[in-house]
Amino acid sequence: MVKENNPTGDLMFMIFACSDHEGRVKHFNDWLDYYHSELDERLHNFYLKANYVYPRDQLDVDLKRYAKSMLGALVLSATFSVMQPSNAKKVKDAMEEYYEPEDEAEKEANMKGLFTFDDKYKQIYKKRLEGIIDSFI
Repeated sequence: MVKENNPTGDLMFMIFACSDHEGRVKHFNDWLDYYHSELDERLHNFYLKANYVYPRDQLDVDLKRYAKSMLGALVLSATFSVMQPSNAKKVKDAMEEYYEPEDEAEKEANMKGLFTFDDKYKQIYKKRLEGIIDSFI
């Protein structure tokens, strides 16, 4: 999902994909500070300062600005990350077939059942989603 764009999307995706809510509560601002200090070090190699190119307070503003759009991507990412391994091939096949049928009912039928979880995965998924939402709040 990394692309040429505002860095907050990549930063949020990495933080949320690689941590749980408890870790974010404890370390989120530390991670942002670390990111900005590393940015400053890298820009220094080009005789630039992060405070002129991308100030820390602008990073905070952008995090709030892009948070809503990132929420959807993070929920989708969480869904795929806790999906049962047995569904991986089914999802791949369904995604390929999704674009072939013209009939909307047939498209829906191709996707149905892919995002179901047994009890073990339901609990993992629920905890992951709750953590994402709690962190955003």
